[in-house]
Amino acid sequence: MAVHDSRASWETFRDEILLPRAAGLAGGFTTPAIETDVDLHTLWIAK
Repeated sequence: MAVHDSRASWETFRDEILLPRAAGLAGGFTTPAIETDVDLHTLWIAK
């Protein structure tokens, strides 16, 4: 799980840091990762 202050922040991190480093892992990934967005504001509502 990753928490970013904006979608743009996440996309920059993903494209410039995460994916280039993951590409160098032995064995690599056979399929693209599945991304799921969750608005943290909705997680903190007491029920």
